[in-house]
Amino acid sequence: MSHHKLREDKTCQNCGYVVRKRFCPKCGQENIETRQSFHYLFTHFIEDLVHYDGSFWKTLKNLLFKPGILTREYLKGKRKEYVAPVKLYIFISFFVFFVGGIINTFSTQSDLENINFTTNNLTGERQNKSNDSLNLALSDFEEEWTITAKERTLKEYDSIQNSLPENLKDTGLERIIKRKEVELKQKYTLRELGLKIAEMTKNNIPKFLFVYMPFFAFFMWLFHSKKKWYYFEHGIFTLHYFSFLLLSFFITFFIIGSFSEYFEHWLIDIISFLAYLIIYIWMFIYFFKAHRKVYNYSRISTLFRGLFLLFLNMTFLIFGVVVYMIIILSLI
Repeated sequence: MSHHKLREDKTCQNCGYVVRKRFCPKCGQENIETRQSFHYLFTHFIEDLVHYDGSFWKTLKNLLFKPGILTREYLKGKRKEYVAPVKLYIFISFFVFFVGGIINTFSTQSDLENINFTTNNLTGERQNKSNDSLNLALSDFEEEWTITAKERTLKEYDSIQNSLPENLKDTGLERIIKRKEVELKQKYTLRELGLKIAEMTKNNIPKFLFVYMPFFAFFMWLFHSKKKWYYFEHGIFTLHYFSFLLLSFFITFFIIGSFSEYFEHWLIDIISFLAYLIIYIWMFIYFFKAHRKVYNYSRISTLFRGLFLLFLNMTFLIFGVVVYMIIILSLI
Protein backbone atom coordinates (compact mmCIF):
# COMPACT_ATOMS: atom_id res chain seq x y z
CA MET A 1 0.00 0.00 0.00
CA SER A 2 1.15 3.52 -0.76
CA HIS A 3 2.31 5.74 2.12
CA HIS A 4 1.76 9.06 0.35
CA LYS A 5 -0.20 11.81 2.07
CA LEU A 6 -4.00 11.64 1.75
CA ARG A 7 -6.02 14.61 0.52
CA GLU A 8 -8.22 16.37 3.05
CA ASP A 9 -10.92 16.69 0.38
CA LYS A 10 -12.81 13.37 0.29
CA THR A 11 -14.11 13.88 -3.26
CA CYS A 12 -12.44 11.61 -5.84
CA GLN A 13 -10.60 13.70 -8.42
CA ASN A 14 -11.22 11.11 -11.10
CA CYS A 15 -14.96 10.41 -10.87
CA GLY A 16 -16.28 12.77 -8.15
CA TYR A 17 -17.43 9.96 -5.85
CA VAL A 18 -17.07 10.30 -2.05
CA VAL A 19 -13.90 8.58 -0.78
CA ARG A 20 -14.27 7.42 2.81
CA LYS A 21 -10.86 5.81 3.19
CA ARG A 22 -7.83 5.74 0.89
CA PHE A 23 -9.21 4.33 -2.37
CA CYS A 24 -12.29 5.39 -4.27
CA PRO A 25 -14.94 2.61 -4.02
CA LYS A 26 -16.21 3.43 -7.50
CA CYS A 27 -13.13 3.78 -9.73
CA GLY A 28 -10.34 2.58 -7.42
CA GLN A 29 -8.14 5.69 -7.67
CA GLU A 30 -6.05 6.50 -4.60
CA ASN A 31 -7.07 9.81 -3.01
CA ILE A 32 -3.61 11.27 -2.40
CA GLU A 33 -2.07 14.71 -2.92
CA THR A 34 -1.40 15.38 -6.60
CA ARG A 35 1.57 17.68 -6.08
CA GLN A 36 4.54 15.50 -5.16
CA SER A 37 8.32 15.75 -4.89
CA PHE A 38 10.83 14.37 -7.36
CA HIS A 39 11.45 11.54 -4.89
CA TYR A 40 7.80 10.51 -5.29
CA LEU A 41 8.08 10.64 -9.08
CA PHE A 42 11.18 8.45 -9.06
CA THR A 43 9.89 5.90 -6.54
CA HIS A 44 6.50 5.75 -8.26
CA PHE A 45 8.25 5.01 -11.55
CA ILE A 46 10.23 2.19 -9.93
CA GLU A 47 7.10 0.82 -8.25
CA ASP A 48 5.22 0.72 -11.55
CA LEU A 49 8.06 -1.09 -13.27
CA VAL A 50 9.17 -3.61 -10.69
CA HIS A 51 6.30 -3.74 -8.18
CA TYR A 52 8.28 -2.48 -5.24
CA ASP A 53 6.33 -4.73 -2.88
CA GLY A 54 8.49 -7.68 -3.91
CA SER A 55 6.45 -9.28 -6.68
CA PHE A 56 9.08 -8.32 -9.24
CA TRP A 57 11.83 -10.30 -7.51
CA LYS A 58 9.50 -13.25 -7.04
CA THR A 59 8.62 -13.06 -10.74
CA LEU A 60 12.28 -12.83 -11.74
CA LYS A 61 13.26 -15.80 -9.58
CA ASN A 62 10.53 -17.98 -11.07
CA LEU A 63 11.30 -16.77 -14.59
CA LEU A 64 14.97 -17.77 -14.39
CA PHE A 65 14.86 -20.94 -12.31
CA LYS A 66 11.33 -22.39 -12.50
CA PRO A 67 10.41 -22.89 -16.19
CA GLY A 68 6.71 -22.64 -16.96
CA ILE A 69 5.58 -21.68 -13.45
CA LEU A 70 4.76 -18.07 -14.33
CA THR A 71 2.76 -19.07 -17.40
CA ARG A 72 0.85 -21.81 -15.57
CA GLU A 73 0.00 -19.54 -12.63
CA TYR A 74 -1.06 -16.69 -14.91
CA LEU A 75 -3.34 -18.94 -16.99
CA LYS A 76 -4.88 -20.29 -13.76
CA GLY A 77 -5.82 -16.73 -12.85
CA LYS A 78 -3.17 -16.06 -10.18
CA ARG A 79 -2.09 -12.71 -11.58
CA LYS A 80 -1.88 -10.37 -8.59
CA GLU A 81 1.36 -11.67 -7.06
CA TYR A 82 3.39 -11.60 -10.29
CA VAL A 83 4.34 -8.92 -12.79
CA ALA A 84 2.10 -9.08 -15.88
CA PRO A 85 3.79 -10.79 -18.88
CA VAL A 86 3.67 -7.75 -21.19
CA LYS A 87 4.97 -5.37 -18.50
CA LEU A 88 7.69 -7.89 -17.60
CA TYR A 89 8.91 -8.17 -21.18
CA ILE A 90 8.82 -4.39 -21.70
CA PHE A 91 10.80 -3.76 -18.52
CA ILE A 92 13.42 -6.41 -19.36
CA SER A 93 13.72 -5.03 -22.91
CA PHE A 94 14.18 -1.53 -21.52
CA PHE A 95 16.77 -2.74 -19.02
CA VAL A 96 18.73 -4.70 -21.64
CA PHE A 97 18.59 -1.83 -24.13
CA PHE A 98 19.60 0.84 -21.59
CA VAL A 99 22.20 -0.97 -19.46
CA GLY A 100 23.47 -3.09 -22.35
CA GLY A 101 23.88 0.05 -24.46
CA ILE A 102 26.05 1.64 -21.77
CA ILE A 103 28.21 -1.48 -21.43
CA ASN A 104 28.46 -1.84 -25.20
CA THR A 105 29.54 1.80 -25.60
CA PHE A 106 32.48 1.37 -23.21
CA SER A 107 33.42 -1.97 -24.79
CA THR A 108 33.32 -0.54 -28.33
CA GLN A 109 35.40 2.48 -27.34
CA SER A 110 38.00 0.18 -25.81
CA ASP A 111 38.17 -1.91 -28.99
CA LEU A 112 38.50 1.17 -31.18
CA GLU A 113 41.30 2.50 -28.95
CA ASN A 114 43.14 -0.78 -29.41
CA ILE A 115 42.71 -0.51 -33.17
CA ASN A 116 43.98 3.07 -33.18
CA PHE A 117 46.93 2.05 -30.98
CA THR A 118 47.82 -0.68 -33.46
CA THR A 119 47.45 1.78 -36.32
CA ASN A 120 49.86 4.26 -34.75
CA ASN A 121 52.43 1.56 -34.00
CA LEU A 122 52.34 0.20 -37.52
CA THR A 123 52.55 3.70 -38.99
CA GLY A 124 55.74 4.34 -37.01
CA GLU A 125 57.23 1.03 -38.03
CA ARG A 126 56.57 1.61 -41.72
CA GLN A 127 58.93 4.58 -41.82
CA ASN A 128 61.93 2.26 -41.28
CA LYS A 129 60.93 -0.41 -43.78
CA SER A 130 61.60 -0.93 -47.48
CA ASN A 131 58.83 -0.61 -50.06
CA ASP A 132 58.26 -4.36 -50.22
CA SER A 133 58.01 -4.83 -46.46
CA LEU A 134 55.92 -1.67 -46.24
CA ASN A 135 53.35 -3.13 -48.64
CA LEU A 136 53.34 -6.36 -46.65
CA ALA A 137 52.80 -4.56 -43.34
CA LEU A 138 50.07 -2.45 -44.90
CA SER A 139 48.34 -5.57 -46.17
CA ASP A 140 48.59 -7.21 -42.73
CA PHE A 141 47.18 -4.15 -40.98
CA GLU A 142 44.29 -3.59 -43.39
CA GLU A 143 43.33 -7.25 -43.00
CA GLU A 144 42.52 -7.73 -46.66
CA TRP A 145 39.26 -9.60 -47.07
CA THR A 146 37.64 -10.82 -50.25
CA ILE A 147 34.33 -12.61 -50.62
CA THR A 148 33.35 -12.04 -54.22
CA ALA A 149 35.00 -8.77 -55.34
CA LYS A 150 38.79 -8.26 -55.61
CA GLU A 151 38.60 -4.53 -56.35
CA ARG A 152 39.55 -2.10 -53.57
CA THR A 153 37.51 0.94 -54.56
CA LEU A 154 34.20 1.60 -56.30
CA LYS A 155 36.06 3.64 -58.91
CA GLU A 156 38.28 0.65 -59.69
CA TYR A 157 35.27 -1.67 -59.80
CA ASP A 158 33.29 0.59 -62.14
CA SER A 159 36.34 1.07 -64.37
CA ILE A 160 36.86 -2.69 -64.74
CA GLN A 161 33.15 -3.28 -65.34
CA ASN A 162 33.03 -0.61 -68.06
CA SER A 163 35.97 -2.21 -69.85
CA LEU A 164 34.32 -5.64 -70.00
CA PRO A 165 32.02 -6.85 -72.79
CA GLU A 166 28.33 -6.89 -71.97
CA ASN A 167 28.14 -10.66 -71.49
CA LEU A 168 30.89 -10.59 -68.80
CA LYS A 169 29.64 -7.63 -66.74
CA ASP A 170 28.06 -8.12 -63.32
CA THR A 171 24.31 -7.61 -63.39
CA GLY A 172 21.39 -7.63 -61.02
CA LEU A 173 21.93 -8.99 -57.50
CA GLU A 174 25.55 -9.97 -58.20
CA ARG A 175 26.42 -6.35 -59.05
CA ILE A 176 24.67 -5.04 -55.93
CA ILE A 177 26.50 -7.50 -53.66
CA LYS A 178 29.94 -6.81 -55.15
CA ARG A 179 29.52 -3.04 -55.04
CA LYS A 180 28.44 -3.26 -51.39
CA GLU A 181 31.45 -5.43 -50.58
CA VAL A 182 33.82 -2.96 -52.22
CA GLU A 183 32.12 -0.09 -50.40
CA LEU A 184 32.54 -1.84 -47.03
CA LYS A 185 36.21 -2.60 -47.77
CA GLN A 186 36.78 1.10 -48.30
CA LYS A 187 35.28 1.96 -44.91
CA TYR A 188 36.37 -0.88 -42.63
CA THR A 189 39.01 -3.49 -42.01
CA LEU A 190 37.71 -6.99 -41.39
CA ARG A 191 38.02 -6.54 -37.63
CA GLU A 192 36.28 -3.17 -37.65
CA LEU A 193 33.43 -4.61 -39.73
CA GLY A 194 33.06 -7.48 -37.25
CA LEU A 195 32.92 -5.04 -34.34
CA LYS A 196 30.34 -2.92 -36.14
CA ILE A 197 28.10 -5.91 -36.91
CA ALA A 198 28.47 -7.22 -33.33
CA GLU A 199 27.56 -3.81 -31.92
CA MET A 200 24.47 -3.46 -34.09
CA THR A 201 23.44 -7.06 -33.34
CA LYS A 202 23.67 -6.53 -29.57
CA ASN A 203 21.66 -3.32 -29.80
CA ASN A 204 18.95 -4.91 -31.94
CA ILE A 205 18.43 -8.22 -30.14
CA PRO A 206 15.38 -6.91 -28.18
CA LYS A 207 13.84 -5.58 -31.40
CA PHE A 208 14.53 -8.81 -33.27
CA LEU A 209 12.99 -10.96 -30.54
CA PHE A 210 9.98 -8.65 -30.30
CA VAL A 211 9.34 -8.97 -34.05
CA TYR A 212 9.79 -12.75 -33.95
CA MET A 213 7.49 -13.41 -30.96
CA PRO A 214 4.20 -13.54 -32.93
CA PHE A 215 5.70 -16.14 -35.31
CA PHE A 216 6.92 -18.26 -32.39
CA ALA A 217 3.47 -18.13 -30.78
CA PHE A 218 1.88 -18.98 -34.15
CA PHE A 219 3.98 -22.16 -34.47
CA MET A 220 3.01 -23.09 -30.91
CA TRP A 221 -0.67 -22.60 -31.80
CA LEU A 222 -0.27 -24.55 -35.04
CA PHE A 223 0.93 -27.75 -33.37
CA HIS A 224 -1.30 -27.86 -30.31
CA SER A 225 -4.98 -28.60 -29.83
CA LYS A 226 -7.05 -25.64 -31.08
CA LYS A 227 -9.95 -26.58 -28.78
CA LYS A 228 -7.87 -26.75 -25.62
CA TRP A 229 -5.40 -23.92 -26.27
CA TYR A 230 -6.03 -20.49 -27.75
CA TYR A 231 -3.43 -18.30 -29.42
CA PHE A 232 -3.62 -16.02 -26.36
CA GLU A 233 -2.29 -18.77 -24.11
CA HIS A 234 0.57 -19.52 -26.47
CA GLY A 235 1.27 -15.79 -26.52
CA ILE A 236 1.65 -15.74 -22.72
CA PHE A 237 4.01 -18.72 -22.90
CA THR A 238 6.02 -16.92 -25.59
CA LEU A 239 6.25 -13.67 -23.60
CA HIS A 240 7.65 -15.49 -20.58
CA TYR A 241 10.02 -17.65 -22.64
CA PHE A 242 11.35 -14.69 -24.62
CA SER A 243 11.76 -12.67 -21.41
CA PHE A 244 13.96 -15.50 -20.16
CA LEU A 245 15.90 -15.58 -23.44
CA LEU A 246 16.42 -11.83 -23.34
CA LEU A 247 17.84 -11.98 -19.82
CA SER A 248 20.06 -14.92 -20.79
CA PHE A 249 21.43 -13.05 -23.79
CA PHE A 250 22.07 -10.03 -21.60
CA ILE A 251 24.02 -12.13 -19.10
CA THR A 252 26.11 -13.86 -21.79
CA PHE A 253 26.72 -11.00 -24.23
CA PHE A 254 27.00 -8.01 -21.93
CA ILE A 255 27.95 -9.27 -18.47
CA ILE A 256 30.15 -12.32 -19.06
CA GLY A 257 31.41 -11.11 -22.45
CA SER A 258 32.43 -7.67 -21.18
CA PHE A 259 33.95 -9.16 -18.01
CA SER A 260 36.14 -11.58 -19.98
CA GLU A 261 37.23 -8.81 -22.36
CA TYR A 262 38.14 -6.45 -19.53
CA PHE A 263 40.02 -9.02 -17.43
CA GLU A 264 42.20 -10.88 -19.91
CA HIS A 265 43.49 -13.96 -18.11
CA TRP A 266 43.42 -17.67 -18.88
CA LEU A 267 41.53 -18.43 -15.66
CA ILE A 268 38.86 -15.83 -16.51
CA ASP A 269 38.57 -17.37 -19.99
CA ILE A 270 37.94 -20.81 -18.50
CA ILE A 271 35.36 -19.48 -16.05
CA SER A 272 33.64 -17.52 -18.84
CA PHE A 273 33.56 -20.60 -21.08
CA LEU A 274 31.99 -22.71 -18.33
CA ALA A 275 29.44 -19.96 -17.60
CA TYR A 276 28.54 -19.75 -21.32
CA LEU A 277 28.20 -23.54 -21.48
CA ILE A 278 25.94 -23.76 -18.42
CA ILE A 279 23.67 -20.92 -19.59
CA TYR A 280 23.32 -22.26 -23.15
CA ILE A 281 22.54 -25.79 -21.89
CA TRP A 282 19.96 -24.32 -19.50
CA MET A 283 18.43 -22.27 -22.34
CA PHE A 284 17.97 -25.51 -24.32
CA ILE A 285 16.55 -27.52 -21.41
CA TYR A 286 14.40 -24.60 -20.23
CA PHE A 287 12.05 -24.81 -23.22
CA PHE A 288 11.25 -28.50 -22.66
CA LYS A 289 10.68 -28.09 -18.93
CA ALA A 290 8.49 -25.00 -19.45
CA HIS A 291 6.56 -26.75 -22.24
CA ARG A 292 5.82 -29.80 -20.10
CA LYS A 293 4.87 -27.68 -17.07
CA VAL A 294 2.35 -25.61 -19.04
CA TYR A 295 0.89 -28.12 -21.52
CA ASN A 296 1.02 -31.24 -19.29
CA TYR A 297 2.27 -33.67 -21.93
CA SER A 298 4.26 -36.78 -21.14
CA ARG A 299 8.05 -36.60 -21.24
CA ILE A 300 8.22 -38.44 -24.56
CA SER A 301 5.53 -36.28 -26.16
CA THR A 302 7.17 -33.12 -24.79
CA LEU A 303 10.55 -34.21 -26.17
CA PHE A 304 9.29 -34.89 -29.70
CA ARG A 305 7.00 -31.87 -29.86
CA GLY A 306 9.74 -29.67 -28.42
CA LEU A 307 12.40 -30.89 -30.83
CA PHE A 308 10.11 -30.43 -33.81
CA LEU A 309 9.08 -26.93 -32.69
CA LEU A 310 12.70 -25.94 -32.04
CA PHE A 311 13.75 -27.28 -35.45
CA LEU A 312 10.92 -25.42 -37.16
CA ASN A 313 11.71 -22.21 -35.32
CA MET A 314 15.44 -22.54 -35.96
CA THR A 315 14.78 -22.96 -39.70
CA PHE A 316 12.55 -19.92 -39.75
CA LEU A 317 14.98 -18.08 -37.49
CA ILE A 318 17.93 -18.72 -39.82
CA PHE A 319 15.92 -17.22 -42.66
CA GLY A 320 15.14 -14.23 -40.45
CA VAL A 321 18.82 -13.83 -39.49
CA VAL A 322 19.83 -13.84 -43.17
CA VAL A 323 17.28 -11.11 -43.89
CA TYR A 324 18.42 -9.26 -40.77
CA MET A 325 22.09 -9.41 -41.81
CA ILE A 326 21.21 -8.10 -45.27
CA ILE A 327 19.41 -5.17 -43.67
CA ILE A 328 22.31 -4.55 -41.26
CA LEU A 329 24.91 -4.57 -44.03
CA SER A 330 22.79 -2.23 -46.13
CA LEU A 331 22.62 0.22 -43.20
CA ILE A 332 26.36 0.21 -42.45
